[in-house]
Order: sequence, then C-alpha cells, then structure tokens
Amino acid sequence: TSDSADIAEWNPFIGERPEEGENVSVGGEEQAKLSEGTYDKNSLGVISTEPAITMGKESDDSVRIALAGRVPVKVSIENGPIVPGDRITTSSIAGVGMKATAMGRVVGTSLGSFDGTGTSTVIVFVNPGLYEGDTSATLAGIQLDLATIASTTASSTPESRSFAASFFESIFTRIKEWFASAANGIMDLFANRVHTKTLC
Repeated sequence: TSDSADIAEWNPFIGERPEEGENVSVGGEEQAKLSEGTYDKNSLGVISTEPAITMGKESDDSVRIALAGRVPVKVSIENGPIVPGDRITTSSIAGVGMKATAMGRVVGTSLGSFDGTGTSTVIVFVNPGLYEGDTSATLAGIQLDLATIASTTASSTPESRSFAASFFESIFTRIKEWFASAANGIMDLFANRVHTKTLC
C-alpha cells in the first residue's frame, strides 16, 4: 500500500533521471529536470510514487509528475523543521524540498512533520503555485520600522527625514509586491479553471 493518492502525467526529462518524491523544474522544451536552488522560479512539481491515475504516454525518457493529490516528497530541514500546513519549496539540495517562509514558488502543502538530520519524506498535498510568504514576519518587521520612525522623527533632522523617506519607499515596494503576488494568484486560478474545463 502507499500513502499517495494523486493524479500524474508522463513528462520527458533531461539530465539525471529524477527519482520518486523529488522536486523537478522546467528543463527545456516540454522537459523537466531536477530542481536546483532555493525557491526555484521554474519549479514544476514532484515526481509521483504510486499515482491512482496516470495520463500521457510512457517512454524511456519520461517520468510521472504529480498534478494533484497527496504525494510523498523528499525534504530537509534546511529552512527549519517542517510541520503540517507548511508550504514546501525547492532547497539548495537538488531534488529535495524545504519549508517555504519567503515569497516564491511552492509545490504544495505539507501534511506531515520532519525535524531530523539528512533528508526524509513527508506527505504533501500537491498544489503548485506562488506563496506570498510569512505575512506575520512581514507585519512584525513593519511594526518595528514604525516604532523606529516614531522615535527618530521626534527631532526633525535631515537624517530622520531621510530615514522616513526610505521607510515609506520600502512600504510602497512591499505593497507593490503584494499586489503582484495577488495578481499572479488570480491568473493561476483562472488558468487552472480554464485547464480543468478543457480537460472536462
């Protein structure tokens, strides 16, 4: 038996053959490859272990990439211990995932935990997309900035005014990033709905 229950599709690959549970990214024209580097912007998803449904045509140079469902995923604690609910992204170890805390591409949401050495596997609900990052950490940073501004602007000096200008520029940058993230999420949702209707 297997803990996985997913839908997968055969897809060609280049380079080293990805193993079950490993993260893959865009590798070329309609090809996949092992993911390399943290928050890989070209992340595609995870190699399926035992899919319930497999679409496409099998060949010697193809692998099954999970499209949706529950899949075992190789992970490490490079970015901290993993608990249920954490988003999983690519890490500095080729093919291995880690907990996502910053904005970037993710492969899905962890349903398991890992806090050990080396690498292991956790069950992940596959849902590739853009993660907006840890908003609590962002808000904490903004609160700290506001506290600093309150203490420095009490005496209006050229230095404090310069600091205030830099602060608000930073705020506007964060707001623009948030809107960009929201727009990408809307586009992903629209694309997924269109793709689903096409398949149906």
